[in-house]
Amino acid sequence: MANASGEGPYRSYIENAPIGVFVVDTEGAYVDVNAAGCELSGYGRAELLSMSVSDLTLDGALRDAFHELRATGRVQTETQLLRSDGQVVPISLDAVALDGDRFLAYCQDISERRTYEQRLEESEARYRSMATALDTSSVGTFVLDSDFCVVWASEAIERFLDVQRDDIVGADKVDRIHADIKHVFAEPDRFAEVVTASYDDNSYVESFACHVTPGERREERWLLHWSTPIESGLYAGGRIEHYTDVTERVRYERSLEEQRDNLRVVNEVMRHDIRNDLQLILANAEFLSDHVDAAGRPHVETILASAEEAVSLTRTARETADMMLATEGEHSAVGLRSVLEGELDTVRETNADVVLTVETTIPPVAVRADDMLASVFRNLLQNAVQHNDSDVPEVRVAVMERPGIVAVRVVDNGLGIDDDRKETIFGKDEKRLDSPGTGLGLYLVRTLVERYGGRTWVEDRQDGENGAVFVVELPKAEL
Repeated sequence: MANASGEGPYRSYIENAPIGVFVVDTEGAYVDVNAAGCELSGYGRAELLSMSVSDLTLDGALRDAFHELRATGRVQTETQLLRSDGQVVPISLDAVALDGDRFLAYCQDISERRTYEQRLEESEARYRSMATALDTSSVGTFVLDSDFCVVWASEAIERFLDVQRDDIVGADKVDRIHADIKHVFAEPDRFAEVVTASYDDNSYVESFACHVTPGERREERWLLHWSTPIESGLYAGGRIEHYTDVTERVRYERSLEEQRDNLRVVNEVMRHDIRNDLQLILANAEFLSDHVDAAGRPHVETILASAEEAVSLTRTARETADMMLATEGEHSAVGLRSVLEGELDTVRETNADVVLTVETTIPPVAVRADDMLASVFRNLLQNAVQHNDSDVPEVRVAVMERPGIVAVRVVDNGLGIDDDRKETIFGKDEKRLDSPGTGLGLYLVRTLVERYGGRTWVEDRQDGENGAVFVVELPKAEL
């Protein structure tokens, strides 16, 4: 190119170049520019040819680069260019001396590169922050690339798996490492199955693996292993594997299971031994009632009443234990009429002095419950009878249907319930007034009803008479 601003053989290449090409004289004035240079600066060709380097500089950055070029004949740097709209554009500058009085400069916008580099730096900073957090946490972590090679491991992994992370990062695929660490697991074959399953399922996978620390102590520890896929970024297609020590949780769960086993034993004792002994007491007391004089008869009646109360208590305690031990499963449709009528018949047979009235027809509907629904009505009716100090105990039962709900109301003519006890009376340790009872019956009622998705409460009678109204609402079953 004999003349950079003329029509030499390379002029068309310069004019069509995708980067800005500028020609300046020794004073920094522009003597030629291509179309890309005009677009980069925001100025037209004629306008630029009346300007100098000083007009496109911010804080003298571009001017300083020109002074270096004039002094050395070559400059390669990254600097800034001030556009016509006031926007500052980061550029790469590569300039050389063209002849004695002119210089040729190639300028390229590097905004996108700078943005990418900034995002990369931020990503690396986040990665370093995450790595630091993982390194100092109690969770052992592997990061695997798409070939399942370990690219990073946390410090805790050494403590959990008896390996040195410097020996495994980048050295082996994780299946080899898992083969090497199987010896620390009490069930190595199960551990291998867990790992294989986590790779086959491209999603979150969680499982338990029993870990036994090597050495003389052989202390049993439990690890929770979980694996998640990496969906994007540098290691897309790989996985992150975590191990965390859940020994205390496992020990606590075992302790709970042991308590449940103990409760089962108590339940069996309640169900058989104590109840059988009480039945013997009742039978012998009834036999003695015909063989004592008038002075002894009140004592026999006290024995009979106490024994009957104890039998009732053992039944309630057994049902409460059954409820506590049961795992909450599927509820089914239970016929309300048959269950409620069965409990009403029991009250009539065992409490001849009680006036029991059913004020409404019991509808033939099914409610959402299970085989313990009878305990709800049994305990409500027993509560109304046993805690009634009236000369003639009265109990009235009414059943009402509403959309999606059946409400059962049990009304008695006892002393009633104070307002400050209407809620707490359903607690495990509550007693009604001076009753010797434990309060388990009403606790069982509320717990079962809420388990069925219903609710229960107590309110005052609206007719001005003494007494209480216990209400149970149960959801209808979908048939």
